[in-house]
Amino acid sequence: KEVAELCAELGIECHAHADVSLHAPHEVLTKTGQPYKVFTPYCKNWLTLEKPAPLPTPSDLRTPAGLESLPLPAVSLWGLENPTADLPEPGEQAARDRLKSAVGKIIDRYSARRDFPAQDGTSRISQDLRYGLLSMRTVYAEVVKARASAAPAAQASIDIYIKELAWREFYLAILHHFPNVLHEEFNADWRGVPWDEPGETFEAWKEGRTGFPIVDAGMRELLATGFMHNRVRMITAMFLTKDLHLDWKLGESWFMQHLTEGEIASNNGGWQWSAGTGADAAPYFRIQNPWSQTGRYDPDGIYIKRWIPELAHVDPALFTAPPKDGRPLAPGYPLPCLSLHNGLYLFGQDLLDFEVALPSIWSLSPLRRCVDVEPIRPIERLQLLPG
Repeated sequence: KEVAELCAELGIECHAHADVSLHAPHEVLTKTGQPYKVFTPYCKNWLTLEKPAPLPTPSDLRTPAGLESLPLPAVSLWGLENPTADLPEPGEQAARDRLKSAVGKIIDRYSARRDFPAQDGTSRISQDLRYGLLSMRTVYAEVVKARASAAPAAQASIDIYIKELAWREFYLAILHHFPNVLHEEFNADWRGVPWDEPGETFEAWKEGRTGFPIVDAGMRELLATGFMHNRVRMITAMFLTKDLHLDWKLGESWFMQHLTEGEIASNNGGWQWSAGTGADAAPYFRIQNPWSQTGRYDPDGIYIKRWIPELAHVDPALFTAPPKDGRPLAPGYPLPCLSLHNGLYLFGQDLLDFEVALPSIWSLSPLRRCVDVEPIRPIERLQLLPG
């Protein structure tokens, strides 16, 4: 807007082109012209719209005479240190290579492999979309082209991948129509939830030393690479909000500091989905148990051992339940920072205390089941157990 105003003052024609998404937020609306708040009807509408084709590569770029070419500035110019993470290869060609690999090797089996963090089952092009190394037009066109020649089973898998592209645009639309989500819950009924104050457990979560292997592996992957597998993002986010009872905005901010894609809309949408506060969010009582999630999605412990060297020689079966003998899984690795039973108990108590603000149509019976039993040990509220 400021650029357009400046151009108008200088008598320069300014043309804006929507390029972040296939469809601008105002193009996908309900029959009454309202923005969607639920993904499924949004996606159904989005899929029916004609998609813009990629534009041909220009043969040359005509620039005003007299422009000087300057080198790219070093990060030190902004007072930043060089990144220590193992980042993806930069540049448009590297991005196109990643897209080619995804279309040729990943998306036809996407539905079967996308939830297993140890497998190469996701496209890994999110940072390329974020920084414009790839356009959504190009990605969509290549995916649809691959679908046309795929077997029926592969087509079904590719359809799921296409819906993930629609999720990205759904969150962009939510941010456009409801910019307040950047600083408060999308669902007004959840504003004022009594989150705990961040302390030692928050630091443990950030550094990957909670004593929950799948959580710690994800947090360490994030610090080491600027990436975290999506399944593990959900596990770590629900752990922070529903087990540690900490504000989702703390996790959202931490992810934005470290994710290479750093896309505000998707990051905000994902965190509010996990916390149960967002548009079309996971139910408030859905809590992804890190132990059972490990058994389901990393049964051999390959992902965990990749990022937690202390556990390299530990039987992966021990990653699916808390230590029974009260001893750490390995020297140098901490005990779990809380009992999930007690975490769930406290979560239920907190929300029952907040019951007055919840709509009557929301059943609180899952919460009452959480608090109908006494904690299995005296609660030291979210203190780290000795490790």
